[in-house]
Amino acid sequence: MTGTKLKARDADSPARANHEANRGSTPAVAAPPDTAEYTPRGYPTPEVPDDWAVFPITFEQQPDGKWKKLPLVKWREGSKPFRAWTEGELARLAARIHGWGVDCAESGLVVLDEDTTGAVPASVGYEPETCLFGTGSGGRHFVYKAPAEVLLKNATKVFGTTHVVDVRAGGGYIVAPGSRRPDGKTYTVLADVPPAPMPAALVAALPRKAEPKAGGTRKLVRDRAAYCRAALERTLDLLDFLPPGEEGGRNDALNEAAIKLGHLVGFPDEGYLDEGVVRERLIKWALGAGLDGGETVDTIGSGLRAGMAEPYELVEGDGEDEPVASDEGSGWARFDLNEILAEVEAGNLELPKPEVCMTDSGVPLFYNGKVNGIAGDSNAGKTWVTLAAGLQEMRKGRRFVLLDFEDSPKTAVLRLRALGAPLDLIRNLFDYRRPVRHAYADIKAMVTEVAGAYVVLDSTGESMSLAGLSSNDDGETGKWFGAIARPLARGGCCVVLLDHMVKSNDGGLWPIGSQRKRAGLDGAQYVAEVVESFSKEKSGCVAIKVAKDRGGHRAQGDIATFVRFDPGFDGGLFVSFGPGATAEDAAERRAEKAAEKLARDVEELNLLEPPPRSVRDVKERLHWGDARATEAMRTYRESRK
Repeated sequence: MTGTKLKARDADSPARANHEANRGSTPAVAAPPDTAEYTPRGYPTPEVPDDWAVFPITFEQQPDGKWKKLPLVKWREGSKPFRAWTEGELARLAARIHGWGVDCAESGLVVLDEDTTGAVPASVGYEPETCLFGTGSGGRHFVYKAPAEVLLKNATKVFGTTHVVDVRAGGGYIVAPGSRRPDGKTYTVLADVPPAPMPAALVAALPRKAEPKAGGTRKLVRDRAAYCRAALERTLDLLDFLPPGEEGGRNDALNEAAIKLGHLVGFPDEGYLDEGVVRERLIKWALGAGLDGGETVDTIGSGLRAGMAEPYELVEGDGEDEPVASDEGSGWARFDLNEILAEVEAGNLELPKPEVCMTDSGVPLFYNGKVNGIAGDSNAGKTWVTLAAGLQEMRKGRRFVLLDFEDSPKTAVLRLRALGAPLDLIRNLFDYRRPVRHAYADIKAMVTEVAGAYVVLDSTGESMSLAGLSSNDDGETGKWFGAIARPLARGGCCVVLLDHMVKSNDGGLWPIGSQRKRAGLDGAQYVAEVVESFSKEKSGCVAIKVAKDRGGHRAQGDIATFVRFDPGFDGGLFVSFGPGATAEDAAERRAEKAAEKLARDVEELNLLEPPPRSVRDVKERLHWGDARATEAMRTYRESRK
């Protein structure tokens, strides 16, 4: 570690209130060598002061050639000084760590980010004298101490579009010097000086966070004790109003309620809420609602701590009798869209795009941070498709997690080897798990461990069965999605659920079981249909049909890709994702294939001696099914008229 050791952080100064801008003077950062310093572990170290809050990141190259930085942890909760990261925490991420992010709020910083050298001086009229970092793309970061008197917010193009300058403040981060992209471009220290206080004129020119609404840190009330009691009861009433079944949503609401009541926790003899009473009431509600006990304690504890870190001051006078603002978390109030609209106006928001499992059409199949799915009959190639996609991701340096409820680690490894995966790639980036029971604490730990990974769960039905849940029950299906699938997606994972198909003669598009499976998928859902069966000796093809594409990049019924399976040497299997087809083209192809197959069947009947007499005769002599024999015999008779 080459960063300079700083003065210890003042524990009594809430980071969220003033970004810790009241700390003592910050020493300069240590300048890094010409290239990023790599430890013997194989990942770089951040070249920043020792007590700046950092977190590991990786880089992924996008189809347009640009590099995207991705946090490997939930950084808003998990950033901390580099020396606080343990070997155990980093060992499982080491293969993907390309660098480190700096949490601006927790480090007490505000940063001016220019993509083109000279944009900041051109905008402010001078070259700022403060800590200066160079980015991998040739831009610069001007690093200031966060002002104590105001809260600045993240914003883009703060000085217009002629000279593009963005602001990274509370809720934002920058890439630390010492980080290195896979293409060799490094992030460096350009000016080894302490972050300077931001000039008042510059502070005034930058966008600020909105002032606290009524019901914030200071509030006028008629009776403090009555107000707090009403807040507790009203909050619990609102929790009771939540619809049953969706555990993930109820946990989120429970956390919001704990934060809200935490603002009102204080000395009971002064009329504020007692922490023990609030905790007991919330736990009682959660257990009565059927939530997991261990999860409940963690959720309530986290929320109370967050709320108590920002206590409300209730001043008695001619004020409110009860907490009007206590129902803000219900979602029924009008949502302020101004920040979203500003992002749209700046061109920074767009609908999500699929990024995982590239096809020859140039449009991948699956969405990151979403729950995706493939359904199909047995032997339809679902698992092979997701393994091939996993190999694509591992070759980009991403972790591939297989939650396997149906097979074995030996099968998974042998299949990856058949697809051409090198042993070192499997050893370093393939994470196989074979759950034998649903322990919620273990599931929660797993969700944290695999954040940002490509995750395949095979299969939904088997996982629900193991949990004692019915895949035909809407409420229980919602609980399963809330406990496993959605938390994984919220952690930045690309989640792909494998499932079996509804038995249907009309080309059904949905997996078997509850319709909540459809609602739970917020990425893309596909159906695997065998066009031509394949094996390790025989080439074949599987059509991946679109059932649902939440991003709107493909139409329902279209073929996203025709996946070709071709045997290779020594038991290998070549998998290619060819161009797809529209629903109309696909229907025409199916009709042509069916006509060809029927013609072959009729020709086979023409060769029978003696000629076939009935459908039963055909079934007995050729061992065909009823539908095949009936159709072939009908066409055979018509051809002989």
